[in-house]
Amino acid sequence: YAWQWTHPVTPIQLLATMQQQSTEVSLVGRNNKPTVMDFWAPWCENCKYMAPTLYQMEQTYSDKVNFVMVNGDDPDNWPLIEALKVDAIPHMAMIEADGTVDTALIGPVPKEWLVRDIETLIENTNDVVDTTQGSSNTQCLQSQPQEKLNNDDKNNEQN
Repeated sequence: YAWQWTHPVTPIQLLATMQQQSTEVSLVGRNNKPTVMDFWAPWCENCKYMAPTLYQMEQTYSDKVNFVMVNGDDPDNWPLIEALKVDAIPHMAMIEADGTVDTALIGPVPKEWLVRDIETLIENTNDVVDTTQGSSNTQCLQSQPQEKLNNDDKNNEQN
């Protein structure tokens, strides 16, 4: 404990650790859980400010919600950034369980707003599960997001 007191975790370390432990992007829209996808960068002061709150949200909701952290400075992430039309950081994409982007929160977000949006994502997921239980629509919902992402990529290439 004394070591932690004298060597606190910095917000950048927290964001990087969260990114290493985050859900794989390929599971978004395929595991029947909504997703909070956060785009951050090491130079972003608002990202640093939001890091402890995001960490708390992940600890609270990780059993019901995917958390995906995306470093906007990593060139490997640019196709995802373009696909989700991220034009500012911090940018949190709130994604329904079927892979549909519900909303985007840009800039520092009060914890209360984030809790409310996550709770809404969970409620929407429960509503969909209730209406599709026993139906063959589940497989269809799981395959849609990748198709949507692929279609968006094709449309962007044509433009």
